[in-house]
Amino acid sequence: MFANVCCESQFENDDLTGKELREDNTREAGISVEVTGGALSGELHFHRDDYRFALNAAAEYNRSVSLAALAGVYTRSESSILGEQVTLTVTIEANGQLTGSYSNGCVFNGNASIPDTSHNMVQLQIDLANCGSRGSSKQWNGAYTGLGLLLSDNAVFYHSVIGPTWLGPQAVER
Repeated sequence: MFANVCCESQFENDDLTGKELREDNTREAGISVEVTGGALSGELHFHRDDYRFALNAAAEYNRSVSLAALAGVYTRSESSILGEQVTLTVTIEANGQLTGSYSNGCVFNGNASIPDTSHNMVQLQIDLANCGSRGSSKQWNGAYTGLGLLLSDNAVFYHSVIGPTWLGPQAVER
């Protein structure tokens, strides 16, 4: 279950569904969220359980951001569980166009936008394709949406997207 509540002061939906981690069954869900005094709070109903939450904005959120500051080439390289080197590369242009690839063969295209330049929050829309080989799944292909922010003096782009699966959170560096 996911919802994008980055740009509204209130969000409510009792007609959601979600899945528990590593489970195929779809469960009923609902959420009620409100932003007041700079804090995000609300209630989440998932399956038979109810949860209350309250989140305060991090200091990084109140920093301005622009597409020009976001533009650049970001990478992350690490060793897989089998010891092979895997690399994620993301390129964001000054107009918001986003492209990238992962060493497992997945490629993506999309865009990054900034709904409010006075806040460090980036909206992402990405189409993932060509997955299905070298440790990736064809089920990963499809449309994704998510959020990101610039950290560490604009050197790190931290983001998370969700679509056919959840990809994140991930940090890539200039």
